[in-house]
Amino acid sequence: MMHRKKIILLIVFMFVFLSTSFLIKSFSNMTDEESGQLSVEGIIGGINGEQLLIVQGLNSEEVRNLSEREILANSTSATYFTLLDSEEKLAVGYKVKVWYENLDTSNPARGTATKISVIDN
Repeated sequence: MMHRKKIILLIVFMFVFLSTSFLIKSFSNMTDEESGQLSVEGIIGGINGEQLLIVQGLNSEEVRNLSEREILANSTSATYFTLLDSEEKLAVGYKVKVWYENLDTSNPARGTATKISVIDN
């Protein structure tokens, strides 16, 4: 019985590790050619004050019809960005491009946006 629990725990750990590694790799390889900063395009899955949840793998309609928990479970990647200053009018479901300097390794990842631009609403 203890052996079975250890195997399950190992599988869960490996899944979390691989998911986090994939997120970091997918986000860190996106460098904006003009500014030299890292950037990512995605859909706004949630807004909480100055914090935005940016997701990939879901479309705008799907995001608008799911809870935040469902969005996190069904997206291929998700990152919480703190947005300190923006002139853009933002809403859940908007497709955006976010520029940032670095991300932490939590799951979902977290970082600070240096700039955001609406691609499609």
